[in-house]
Amino acid sequence: MSHLPKPDAKARTLLDTLVEDALETPASEIREDITATGGNPVSIATEMRARALELLLQSRKARLVHARGQLRQATTRRSPAASARNAGRIRQKLRELVSGNESFANGRLAVAFRKGVTQSDNDVLSLWQDLVELGAVTDDDLQD
Repeated sequence: MSHLPKPDAKARTLLDTLVEDALETPASEIREDITATGGNPVSIATEMRARALELLLQSRKARLVHARGQLRQATTRRSPAASARNAGRIRQKLRELVSGNESFANGRLAVAFRKGVTQSDNDVLSLWQDLVELGAVTDDDLQD
């Protein structure tokens, strides 16, 4: 009995056969069959389209959730020191780099503030991460 296909293989074969048969059947014949059994071809098509779109949306949401999880893991693994970063220390280090080191960005680094007031801690941390990724600074620069 080991030569018999598995139930999943049987189901897949049956599904493939049904799909093949449906593709070979003219649309007019399918509409006639549906109408003969008391169905409404237009409403069935509408329901099928809505279900297909719903499945597509669910699939895309699942892929997005998965991608976000991978991004979080990659971010966590990328820089263990990133979680220990202190926005106040980064502000101080950025001031030192920009004002005291003309070779840093050839003395042409400018930082814009939102609404002209100050940068939030998240903005400062993000700026530092950008500079780390560019190779302009390292987290070791934050050590005294």
